[in-house]
Amino acid sequence: MAEFNFEHVNFRPWDGDKEGDNYFKNNHLGYKLLVLGESHYCANDIDTCKQCIRANMNKRCFSMTEQVMDEYLHHYGGQRYLRSFVCFERAVFGQEIDEKERLKFWNSVVFYNYFQNAQPKSRHELRQNEDSTEAFREVLKTYMPDFIVVWGVRLFNNLPCWDGTEITKVEVDDKFAPVKIYNINGKRIPAMQVYHPSAPFGKKRKYWHAFYRNFLPETTWDIVSQ
Repeated sequence: MAEFNFEHVNFRPWDGDKEGDNYFKNNHLGYKLLVLGESHYCANDIDTCKQCIRANMNKRCFSMTEQVMDEYLHHYGGQRYLRSFVCFERAVFGQEIDEKERLKFWNSVVFYNYFQNAQPKSRHELRQNEDSTEAFREVLKTYMPDFIVVWGVRLFNNLPCWDGTEITKVEVDDKFAPVKIYNINGKRIPAMQVYHPSAPFGKKRKYWHAFYRNFLPETTWDIVSQ
């Protein structure tokens, strides 16, 4: 994982293996992809540091995203809260992938949760941190992805629309997925909304694979044919 001095980010993004393949070095996709999740869940009393202010957080909090990805890639045993990653990758590739292919894929992307404050485990109303918007801008400027996949309708609706942000869509037959196009330092970065992979409709592999085929470059599927 690359080291950056983030000012607003409370949960450092996952960007691949620190010693091996990663987003910047030996990227097997051939382009830069940001996978955008919604939020972390806090196992502690949510009122302890409910605003997730960096001064109140420990180093383990800052590396929480990396810990989750490491557990999924190296210690997955069917844990329910990690099933989203399984469902997502199967939808992208339209099939089950093996361990070698899984490592190639996830070590080539950035995974980042948008909301920079953890949520209670059983939440009814999303608790938002005002730093999340600036943290997202910071992540985009740091990683400059070519494409973004946004997990969930609620998250997509909460994403900022800065000056110059365009709204478009990806179409498959008579259906469509909405897209926001961000303009960051002169680069147009499309962000496509999908249903969250943990949601029943988000698990429809064949349905979402068609959208990924229309949104992502053809080099994506080289991972399962190498």
